[in-house]
Amino acid sequence: MKLMETISGRNPVLEALRSGREIKEIFILRDGRGPAVEEIKRMAARKRITLQKVDRRKLDQMVTENHQGVVARVRPRSPWKMEDILNKEDLSLIIALDQIQDPQNLGAIIRSAAFIGVDGILTPKDRSAPLTETVQRASSGGWEWVPVVEITNLARTIDEFKDRGFWITAGEQNAKTQPWQVDFTYPTLIVIGSEGKGVRPLVRKKCDHLIRIPGIGNLESLNASVATGIILYEIMRQRKMEQE
Repeated sequence: MKLMETISGRNPVLEALRSGREIKEIFILRDGRGPAVEEIKRMAARKRITLQKVDRRKLDQMVTENHQGVVARVRPRSPWKMEDILNKEDLSLIIALDQIQDPQNLGAIIRSAAFIGVDGILTPKDRSAPLTETVQRASSGGWEWVPVVEITNLARTIDEFKDRGFWITAGEQNAKTQPWQVDFTYPTLIVIGSEGKGVRPLVRKKCDHLIRIPGIGNLESLNASVATGIILYEIMRQRKMEQE
């Protein structure tokens, strides 16, 4: 394992600070401005993390992505494990990704999951986007909060969650049921299929519900990350209504 790695971007670095990630030092653009930059400065000072003001050339040499004037050197975190999910209190909402191959899509899904408060994300090791720095960057800091676990067999893992009392729902373009017609107040595992082929037949057979998001425009389907966000919001809406 590398002793240190870099993360870049204002939100990713800020969320790394908030989550308690071990940070060696932070580099910021000498004339950087904005609320996020000021919050990074305050938190770095409070945590006694070395902060260096540098020119843009230095930051450009450190990372290839658009760093937004902020780069941090952090200690790599050990890969998430299934225990990180299963040991959570009140475990009730899981996302399973069936071969999502676009790293930007995966990162955006992680970001939505962190916003809604998903307990964990499952992604197959094969034929799926690897958990790279590009994914972490696209998650805009969500990576720091949601366990993302690589699994070997999605169908078998779904069975394990069924045994724990979870109901399984998958997004399916040709389904007749709409998200708000399903009761999501029970422990739920949501399956999101690949960008081109959707949910595989073997995985689809494991599902209790198949849902689609209806539209009235000319396009037939939504980007996987957008669809995930809409479904997660409906789940949150139902659960908040139940609490009121």
